[in-house]
Amino acid sequence: MMRTMLGGLAELAWLASDRMAVRSRSVRFTWKSICDAGGNVKTDQRGKSDLLSPQASDSLPVMFSHIVIFWTKPDVENAEQRLIDGLNKYLPDIPGVISMHVGKCAPSDRPVVDQTYQVALNITFKNKVVQDEYQVHPQHVEFVEKVFKQTCDNVVVYDFGDLE
Repeated sequence: MMRTMLGGLAELAWLASDRMAVRSRSVRFTWKSICDAGGNVKTDQRGKSDLLSPQASDSLPVMFSHIVIFWTKPDVENAEQRLIDGLNKYLPDIPGVISMHVGKCAPSDRPVVDQTYQVALNITFKNKVVQDEYQVHPQHVEFVEKVFKQTCDNVVVYDFGDLE
């Protein structure tokens, strides 16, 4: 895996390969379309990436990230899978969601990696305003009531991105 940083943390791009594809609701593009042959993010004459410029496509999943870490109830049968199914059922079609990735905790021998949780969600939006609207959307509220409260003991949220 190669890491490229241009213009600070906001433009950090994790590049796995030139075949890796990113899916959004309206666009599908490959890392090759935003990177040069060496895997570096393409830049303009000033050495700046246009990934976060005002002219950049609204579909690029790099603006505002909402990461949710879930601890499921151990006494609820199939809680992990029920949570994952619920996340995939209720959240992807909420307006403003650019990309969404749900998965189980990955095993690791590294002591720095938290392995106490069971499921994680990484969902991206254009900005914080859109994410705030998502929080009160009826589908999100329904997910919380019908799935989250039934399957989870605890949750921790990490939000970051452009705050303009």
